[in-house]
Amino acid sequence: MNIYIVFGDTGEYSDYRQWIVCAYQDEEKAKARVVELETLMKNLGAVTGSDWDKLWKAGKAMREHERGDVNFDIDYTGTHYCYEATELKDA
Repeated sequence: MNIYIVFGDTGEYSDYRQWIVCAYQDEEKAKARVVELETLMKNLGAVTGSDWDKLWKAGKAMREHERGDVNFDIDYTGTHYCYEATELKDA
């Protein structure tokens, strides 16, 4: 049986950061969560750029939103979400 882990990432090279957001047993739910997070991020203004005040405020909103990402992080490269499958052992 597979589980689907949703990840967020930001940065590049030595400044690259990746974190786990959540996991699902259903691949379609993982896909939907990625789309939901990316849409919320864009709606809150957490997009690439160098307006650090705007990015900080958007990041705070992403971390505090009930469907947001409590570990949200961002830099000038933006934040990206994806998911990966892995086998669940001892289910």
